[in-house]
Amino acid sequence: MWTACTTRHERVLRRAAGSAGIFPNPGPQPLPPAELAGLVARVRPPDRPYEVAVSGNASPAWEEPVEVDLAALAEAGMTWWMESLIHFDPLDLSLAVVDAGPPRLGG
Repeated sequence: MWTACTTRHERVLRRAAGSAGIFPNPGPQPLPPAELAGLVARVRPPDRPYEVAVSGNASPAWEEPVEVDLAALAEAGMTWWMESLIHFDPLDLSLAVVDAGPPRLGG
């Protein structure tokens, strides 16, 4: 089980440490790499695999791609990037994002 959270409340972080991973969901932008690294350091158990999912917009298909440093997020502990598609995005744009494939760590 994963824990998704929008808070830094101690009980949430303890629950996240006992789960298989965390999906920090701070809002429309992913956590900055330094903040993600601090969060991961607090919750990642030292004795087993632990997943860290981050979402946002990094695909080159977006009309105005958000600058996301995927390599820095990976270094901070991110193990999964989830490109954010929302139900009200135009279908053509959603298909273009999917067709573009996953964004690359190098940009």
